[in-house]
Amino acid sequence: MFLYSPELLLQGPVVSVLLAFLTSIIGVIALTAGLKGWFGIQLKMLERVTMILGGVVLIYPGYITDLVGFCLIGIPAIIIYKRRFKIYRAG
Repeated sequence: MFLYSPELLLQGPVVSVLLAFLTSIIGVIALTAGLKGWFGIQLKMLERVTMILGGVVLIYPGYITDLVGFCLIGIPAIIIYKRRFKIYRAG
């Protein structure tokens, strides 16, 4: 990740460093959730794949890739949140 984004080594403007830090943390969390298959509840296969893809896309720096990565992570995250809320509410 340092090769693609030297901002992670605190080189560059503060805004770029913070953005690179936040996207890399979110990307690593999504990648880990996809590989582990757990994000508060058990993930379905399609959710796992989109989380992994979103995490990988967030590694590459750029506003377009960040937007795509957040969309790939956000859609299953909303579905997971709704499914998790339904499980706790019913039980």
